[in-house]
Amino acid sequence: MLTNSHDWPQEGNFLDEQGNVIKPENVEDYNRHMPYVDKGDRMANSYSVNCRIWKWMKMWKIITITCLMRIRVTKWLTVTQLAVGYGSG
Repeated sequence: MLTNSHDWPQEGNFLDEQGNVIKPENVEDYNRHMPYVDKGDRMANSYSVNCRIWKWMKMWKIITITCLMRIRVTKWLTVTQLAVGYGSG
């Protein structure tokens, strides 16, 4: 594990008097703070997916409405020009 905020572990035995493993300070610090980071990552990932889906749904709705309105206006202009053209003839 790479770190620049902790001292290098001292050489020697990493067992205490009862035979339990002594964890280096950087490992204990990592284990102490990682649950918060993991929880934050999970929350951020679940939010960002929903946010992106909602954003694209809104975008597609705007695009669809814009296209439908352009079709209606084009149709109206075409019918109006044809009616004017036939009436003036």
